[in-house]
Amino acid sequence: MVPEIYSKPLMDAYEAHKHTYEAFTLNVADLLQRLVEENSIDYFAIESRTKSFDSFVEKIVRPDKAEKYETIDDVTDISGVRVISYMSEDVDSICRFISENFVIDEINSTDKEDLMDPDRFGYLSVHYVISYNKDRLKLPEFQRFAGLKAELQVRTILQHTWAAIDWKLRYKSDQEVPRALKRRLYRISALLEAADEDFSVIGNEIDEIRQQYVTSVQKDHYDLMIDRESLEVFIRNSRVVRELEKVAVKCGVSISPPPANSRNPYLSLLSTLKSCKIDRLSELESLIKDKNLNQERLSLIFQLWHGPTMPNKMVLDVAGIMRLLVIMSAEKNFARDVLETHKFGPTIQQAVIAAIT
Repeated sequence: MVPEIYSKPLMDAYEAHKHTYEAFTLNVADLLQRLVEENSIDYFAIESRTKSFDSFVEKIVRPDKAEKYETIDDVTDISGVRVISYMSEDVDSICRFISENFVIDEINSTDKEDLMDPDRFGYLSVHYVISYNKDRLKLPEFQRFAGLKAELQVRTILQHTWAAIDWKLRYKSDQEVPRALKRRLYRISALLEAADEDFSVIGNEIDEIRQQYVTSVQKDHYDLMIDRESLEVFIRNSRVVRELEKVAVKCGVSISPPPANSRNPYLSLLSTLKSCKIDRLSELESLIKDKNLNQERLSLIFQLWHGPTMPNKMVLDVAGIMRLLVIMSAEKNFARDVLETHKFGPTIQQAVIAAIT
């Protein structure tokens, strides 16, 4: 136990500055969230915590910390923030903008992966000790946090999984693990590490495939299997889709963007195409490229939909417009079955039923 002569001033300092540290923790977490989103990086979660009084005391009185902390500023992890990303490339991107927006305490910051022996137990993450730089401290809302430091962890979701299991098992070093369990734990750690690498490879392959789709569609080459990626590229880049949008507007449709928070805004269209056994972009392109037929069908839907109490424009996104045309091109009995399974909103649903009856 560290003598009270050393710990008491630190405890008093903690009590005096606790609320400032709590505000600092939230401030750092909010700023990191803004930076991640501004850099268009997908993330799983951003977590934060301010060390409790009991945790603070437990840290400073540990025998291995004896006389290490002269002032409260020497305790660099009172505020803690964790950014959990999906891919290791995202970790790299986050680390780049952290170095551009914060002062990094290099002495107390480590990339724990660089410290791991090939057979060492554990699957750890990047740890920084950060503080606000001079430019940010010039802003009034940041000035009160001058001199404060926070511990920042950046890890992938699989690294976070291992860390959570590690915490649950409470094995902090290889020596603590019962021999009978050691081999199995090594295997789990290796599997998670390999999975992280494989997910990164898949992410890169998706980017390459998407670019191949873009090149094909821009050249009006549509002999591609329909999947989430090819359909999105088709909708965003196809000349045929742009012409369809013009026809739809003439027919009284107000084209809305895809749902803002949807992970797959084209799921209903994909499901409808699958039900109609349309599995190549060339089939879909052929079905929607006839401008006159599109105008005839969309005008009919608008007339059946538009009543005295309805607004002047029928709101649909591009995927919805394409779904209408796909269903209306099918044989009537089959179209009704598809429409029952993959419904529109009530008023448009009624109009489509009337059109195919």
